Amino acid sequence: MNMRERSGAILLLLCLTASAYAKVATVQEWDADWKLTMQAYTFNHFTFFEAVDKTASLGLRYIEAYPGQKLSAELGDAAFHHNMSQAERQAAIRKLQSAGGR
Repeated sequence: MNMRERSGAILLLLCLTASAYAKVATVQEWDADWKLTMQAYTFNHFTFFEAVDKTASLGLRYIEAYPGQKLSAELGDAAFHHNMSQAERQAAIRKLQSAGGR
């Protein structure tokens, strides 16, 4: 075994030893510092309302909408964008509140 292989083996052994003593964070510890957010584009084949439901089913409370996503089948061609009507905005807010999200 040459010097380079020996150094690599020692480094690998040190990394494996260190990882054996690493502390695994619990969900509560991890959740206290982070606010995980779902990007609604993840569900770009679904409406915004469906994306909210899917996000809530994963236990996440935050969602980031993307412009152009259809709001819901019930609202026709209404899409999420900066020129939404007041009624469309209120429908989106009610949906978020009913799902416990923001």
